[in-house]
Amino acid sequence: MNRGALRLPLASEVSASAPSAGVHLGIGQAGPVTLRLFRQVPTRIAVIGALQVAQLLAIRAAAGGTAVLVLTGRANLWSAAVAHGPSSRVSPHGPDALQLAGTPGVIVDDRPEAARGLGEAGEFQCRLELRTPATPQDLAGLAQADAVLLGRVGAELAAAVPGVFGVAPAHPAHLTSLADGAVAVLRRGALDYVTLDPTAAEASLLRAG
Repeated sequence: MNRGALRLPLASEVSASAPSAGVHLGIGQAGPVTLRLFRQVPTRIAVIGALQVAQLLAIRAAAGGTAVLVLTGRANLWSAAVAHGPSSRVSPHGPDALQLAGTPGVIVDDRPEAARGLGEAGEFQCRLELRTPATPQDLAGLAQADAVLLGRVGAELAAAVPGVFGVAPAHPAHLTSLADGAVAVLRRGALDYVTLDPTAAEASLLRAG
């Protein structure tokens, strides 16, 4: 036995799954869902029609001591969400915007209407990109994201989801009628429906925004 580690032998027919790592998002179809925001390579997550989801992830990341930088022209929507994070800031987007150069953390790019590619991030950084795609072509431009968090959308965008993300055609019908507080989590070839579960303190911060 190594110092600080206890090895427990298992019978050949017994298996043990590794614990999930990441920031808790909510409850999915098979149980709790987490998002892995920090890896040695940059992580990019597109958020469509689900501002509250991005706010909740920012709150939870900041509460864990992670630096959160929100680039936005809507500071009133974010100030409460990141105010409790000692290393978290809200900054106007532009040439004088603050940076997280070389620092692990979350960069929230809150420019939903701006047409642009997925932004860059550094090692152990995550970019949350808020978007408002108007066409299936706009949606296809987000296919290279590590995950897409999708709120309720119109029929045209919902119909494009199977081809863009390689998911079963039957699933996207639900995307036009998602309830408030629910989000579809899209990864290449996988789709899960997640219900947010903010604590009372988190819900208070979300209402303040």
